[in-house]
Amino acid sequence: KKAVAYALETPDRGLDFKSDLIDWDNLALVMCSDASNTGETDVGITPSGTEKKEPYRSQGGRLHMLMNRSDMAEDTFPCHPIACVSKVIPRVCRSTVQAEAYEIQYGVEAGDVLRAAIADIFGKLDIKRWEATAAAFMPQLWFTDCQSVYDTVRAPVLAKASDKRLGIKLASLRQNLWREAGETIGNPL
Repeated sequence: KKAVAYALETPDRGLDFKSDLIDWDNLALVMCSDASNTGETDVGITPSGTEKKEPYRSQGGRLHMLMNRSDMAEDTFPCHPIACVSKVIPRVCRSTVQAEAYEIQYGVEAGDVLRAAIADIFGKLDIKRWEATAAAFMPQLWFTDCQSVYDTVRAPVLAKASDKRLGIKLASLRQNLWREAGETIGNPL
């Protein structure tokens, strides 16, 4: 909401898309996500047409950008934003870690689809093995500010989560994180 307000207040500012910034033979996808816990109210319309408010909802947001694969080891890198989402997370989250993990999972899945679309444009997508061929075509980097999710996903052994759904999300993220280029499913072991 603050970003929209800022954009309205500063119409002379914007994004520059430079044609020579991205090396199209050297692509990587970046996904940045963030979430807040229980600070939103979801508003919907019932079948009878009345407004219904659902409190304690979490907000999630993510940004997908294209960058050069060769810049992945750098602290800063030029990139082009290609997609962004900010929305109420559909499932009620009991903790910040859960909200963050859910939003990262949504971002990774959306990033997989974006990678597949871009790989298809370049003729590098095998539709029967779309996840593996898209991952082989271009890596996806994930950025989060949630140290707990970061540590859990990267740990050699998955710690038991107090919530089963959260545990499943974390296990799924680990499979994606530990997937080698060209593999459909990664092996975190």
